[in-house]
Amino acid sequence: MEAGSTRITGNITKIFGDTKTSKKAPYREFTVYTATLDSGDRVDYGFNRPPVSEGDVFDEMCVQNYGKWKPTGGKVVGITAPSGAGPAPKNRAFPVSIEHGSMAIIRQNALTNAVKAVNAQGLGEQDPSICCAPELDLTDPAQRKVYVDTVIGIAYEFADFSSGRREEKAAHVAQEMVINGD
Repeated sequence: MEAGSTRITGNITKIFGDTKTSKKAPYREFTVYTATLDSGDRVDYGFNRPPVSEGDVFDEMCVQNYGKWKPTGGKVVGITAPSGAGPAPKNRAFPVSIEHGSMAIIRQNALTNAVKAVNAQGLGEQDPSICCAPELDLTDPAQRKVYVDTVIGIAYEFADFSSGRREEKAAHVAQEMVINGD
């Protein structure tokens, strides 16, 4: 199993091929294949025609690749007709492992939202050392360091919450307290 892979399951609702033309001579056409699952996930098969059909059950280990899931290799496990029992449950790892590819997206979003939070909430009114006013001088190393440290600290908190690692850390602290008799 490839590091950072996640088991993706669902019924295949649509398979489509997007035909494109290469950007360099001799300008050949090629097709990129994608399958859409009833869970909304998209599975990227690249240039290979998918070994599945619409209505089949998809159950395979995949890695995140530019917003789509890419099978990690081998055959699709258990291609069968849908049973009519409803969609297969999504098996997502939670808390998200620090090595998982989704952490990059979680951290990016956390950083963006931390910048917005620091700038919009006027934290400078609560702590004068944090300057969020329009007169903020980011060329001043001292002001820049305080601002960046504040944003990064908040981003880590957002990322821990979004990935489920906040609860994992709290459970670890509670376990340590039990072990140490605190």
